[in-house]
Amino acid sequence: MLGVARRHNHVVERCPQILTVGHSTHAADGFVSLLRAHRIELVCDVRRYPGSRRHPQFNADPLRATLDGAGIAYEGLGVELGGRRAARDSPSQNSRASFQAYADHMETPEFAAGLERLKAVARERRTAIMCAEGDWRHCHRRLISEALATQGWRVIHIGPDGRLAADEPTLSEESPLR
Repeated sequence: MLGVARRHNHVVERCPQILTVGHSTHAADGFVSLLRAHRIELVCDVRRYPGSRRHPQFNADPLRATLDGAGIAYEGLGVELGGRRAARDSPSQNSRASFQAYADHMETPEFAAGLERLKAVARERRTAIMCAEGDWRHCHRRLISEALATQGWRVIHIGPDGRLAADEPTLSEESPLR
């Protein structure tokens, strides 16, 4: 989907837009309400392992059924874009080991293909990237967001309370894209 207009030398262009959301501890109906409030048409699940022992309503199959019943499509991109990557010797300067491993994954053809798929579907439908963590700053959605921002995408984060936070296209100090 296209986001707000940006002005460059008096030419107005529409930048592509995507949202992110964490399922957090929501009940299934509360999560659907959150998605509907922001007119989400497609949820792209970027959890490496799309399940939750504590919140089984967010296991892939029940979540897909719940979303389908609400008229919201579901696509799993956890293989390509999921977090929880194994740590290894890394050139990344990220201080968090989990982010460091993910930063390394971002250099792979698998990640590139997943990001291209995500961008393709997000151009067609109002899309939210979903993981478990409520705060995008503590999740690999942050790194996916930075990758999208460097490619001209406007990223908006839906907080657990429904408030929106726009991601400025600046990279964090720990970004692998610096």
